[in-house]
This record gives sequence, C-alpha cells and structure tokens, in this order.
Amino acid sequence: MSESTRNQFIFWLSGVGRHEENDWNKHVIPLIEEDWPRERQYRTMAVTGAWVSLLGETGVNFPSVYEAVKKFLVPLETNNHSLYRFIRETAGEQPITVLFPEKTLDLMNRITPDTLGPLAYELPKVLALISETKPDLTSDPSYLRLIDLLERT
Repeated sequence: MSESTRNQFIFWLSGVGRHEENDWNKHVIPLIEEDWPRERQYRTMAVTGAWVSLLGETGVNFPSVYEAVKKFLVPLETNNHSLYRFIRETAGEQPITVLFPEKTLDLMNRITPDTLGPLAYELPKVLALISETKPDLTSDPSYLRLIDLLERT
C-alpha cells in the first residue's frame, strides 16, 4: 500500500469514527491497534500529518484514539500541518487542548522536532491554551522544551 493510499485510509477512518457516537472505540481503535502496520518504514511525516488531522476530529474521544495512534507518530519537520482543531471550538465543543491539556502537550512534544526550523503555526496558541487551562503544566519538561524551541526560532 502506498503512502498516499495509507493517508487516504486514515482520512476515511476519521469519517468512520465520526459516523456514530461510539464508532471511534468500536471500529477505529481496534483496527489501529490490531491491523495497522508496526514497521518503522510506515512511520513517516506524511502519515503523521494524516494522524494529526484524524486526531483533530476525535473530540471527546481524543485520549483513547491518541493512545492507539501515538506509537506511529514521528516529528514533523515542516509547518504545513494544521492544529486549528486543537485551539478552536468546533460543533459547540471546547478545543481539544482545553479538554485534554496533558495529552495535547504529549502530542505536541511528540510531533515537534528537536531541531530549530519551521514549527507548526498554531503551536504558540496551543501552548497558551495549555498554560491557561492547566498552569502547572508550564513546568513540565515537554512544555519547557517547546517554549524554548519557539523562543529560539
């Protein structure tokens, strides 16, 4: 299966998860945990971008879907991925960052490379929401690393 096909499949999975209330837990998570390829060669920046887009669609199911997906994520060395669903209300729900600041911080840390370079455009807003929602996370090493990268970029 090509990388493009995998990305399209991930996009399709987000539609499956949003179809009915429990479909993330009933269909998507089991498929990811049982059938998604584990080999390193399938963990690419493009596929990570697709996973991040899917995670932005999960709403209140974010923690459980993130736990299934996080082992497939790699740092994104571009800033062309969107995190807007992590900072904006959608369909009357609070932003994912407000609902789950710890998991969101872990995601941001996981997908942000250690090297200086282009960072996600919305990363400063995500970190600001984390600090407003759960101020004690501002002393977390992951938060401090991300702030340091932002300040040096």
